[in-house]
Amino acid sequence: PGKRADLAVVSLDRSRWLPWEDAPTAVVLGGTPERVLLTLVDGKPRYRKGEENEWHVLTAAAQSARARLLSPLAAER
Repeated sequence: PGKRADLAVVSLDRSRWLPWEDAPTAVVLGGTPERVLLTLVDGKPRYRKGEENEWHVLTAAAQSARARLLSPLAAER
């Protein structure tokens, strides 16, 4: 209690890497973004797979802004 923590929970279900032999290596070599189930930053949930969350909103806003910025460039070509 009272400590800060950052944590990522990654599923290795059906991974070809054997996590019980070397879990960090299994995550690095067999992990993908789709395997991330949960992230905690400063002990607070920031992402939970399957839930609409702030990350999705921020990503969508960034993609929309990028498209608007690049649209004049596409029109010039």
